[in-house]
Order: sequence, then C-alpha cells, then structure tokens
Amino acid sequence: MDLKDLILFLEAGAPCEARIGLAVGLAEQFGASLTTLLAPLEPPVAIPDGFAIGPLGVSEVLERREAEAAQAMTLVRDALDAALSGRDIRHAELETLAGETPQGLGQRARCHDLAILRRPQAHDLAGHALAEAVALASGAPCLLVPDAPAPRVPFSRIMIGWNGSREAKRALQDALPLLQRASFVRLLAVGGESGTLPDRASREDITKLLALHGVAAGFERIDARGEDAGAAMLGACAALKADLLIMGAYGHSRTKELVLGGATRTVLAKASLPVLLSH
Repeated sequence: MDLKDLILFLEAGAPCEARIGLAVGLAEQFGASLTTLLAPLEPPVAIPDGFAIGPLGVSEVLERREAEAAQAMTLVRDALDAALSGRDIRHAELETLAGETPQGLGQRARCHDLAILRRPQAHDLAGHALAEAVALASGAPCLLVPDAPAPRVPFSRIMIGWNGSREAKRALQDALPLLQRASFVRLLAVGGESGTLPDRASREDITKLLALHGVAAGFERIDARGEDAGAAMLGACAALKADLLIMGAYGHSRTKELVLGGATRTVLAKASLPVLLSH
C-alpha cells in the first residue's frame, strides 16, 4: 500500500515551512494528492486594546486585529504556493477552517491515508487537543512535525518503538510505505524500570514479517534506567541519527475520554524529529 491521499493541518501565525516542505515532499514522492486545512489567526489582545474609547477607538482595534489575521493568512498561502510551484502535485484548494472542534477535525483526517500536523508546543492546548483527536480517534496515522529543523524527505533512518502491543503493530503497518524506502530501520525495545521488553518470539516474528515486506530491520535494546519509555526512545533516536520515529499512540480511558499515555505524551513534548503515531 502506498500513501495516496495526505491531509495537512496549518495554523496562521505559527511556523509552517517545515510541515509544508514535508507534506509537499511526501506527496511528490508517492504521487499523492494533498488537502490543506488552515486555521485562521486569532490575534492576542494587547493591553492598550482594553483602553480603547468610543466607537472610533473600538473600530481601530478591530481593524488592526483583522489586518493582522489577514496578513498571517497571506504568509501561509504564499509559503504553500511557493512550495507547490513547479511540482506535479494534485492539491485541493486551501480550505480555511471556521470553528471546527478537534473531534471534527479528527473525523476529517479519517478519510485520508496520512495526517500531517505540528508537534504541539508545551502550552499549546489547542495543538495538544488536535494531536490527541487525530492520533487517537481518526483511525489515520498522524505525522507530527517539529517547527525545526526542516525534515529530510524521503526518510532514510527510521526507528520503530516496539513493545509487542496492538498499537505498535498498527503503527508499523501504517508506516510500511515509508519503511520500504528507508536505508536503515531499527526496532527499539525499551526495558528497565519504565519499560517491558517484548519476548524473543515477538521480536523474531515481527522482524520476519518486515522482511517479507522488503524491510531489513534490526533490534536495539534500550535500558530505560528509570526514564520514561518515551524519553528513552528519543535518546536512542538521537544517538542513531534517526530522521523519523514510529510508535503506537498509547491511550488510556479516563471518564470515557481517550487521553494519550505517558510515553506518547513525552514524545509529543520533547521530540526534535518527526514522529508517526497510530492507534
């Protein structure tokens, strides 16, 4: 299976060059179509805005905020147009989002092969909500991209977080088109206080399955040494110079709400490389 239909989430006012470059590169590599959704900017309220006096003062504040929002939208559109220029990529008209919930956006991602979005920043509540909705509820693999450095396409050195779980297998299966084009693939098995190593039979069986799909993969055993499993995997990725981490998005049920588990949340908070999550 190849990736034939990608969806890219952008936000006006946020760095977007890395995500656009990666999405366009993958679309070109796989001959995929690309749909882009853009969330408009809601400019922050400046302290002087609260002292606007009378209809004229309020009007000036509103006009300034509208101009800031429009300028932010223009910058994203220009960056996307520049990245698409001269490339034979089927790109749907850039769609501006208006008041859609994270759950609604997760449903939009459900009808695509891969969703590409920003790795949420520490205090970006909306970004975390979107990542959780797409990763846990959409049924589509979710590629989280840091703002910098610009990712390389195609991915050549790929790590797979492997604990033998259903989610890990789902992530591996979703990532096969990327794995088949990589020159270096390693399954990362985390052991120690915060991780449990998969048994030998599991390791051998999954390696054989990958080989049947044309992927030569080795195993790396990581000792967590009291670390969170997510932190241990990120350390291994840095040591092995990985350009993509693949892992299951581990969810926990809490009052009927899916929330990301500890290892996944650590990776979301600290990853400096793209991360593909599946649930």
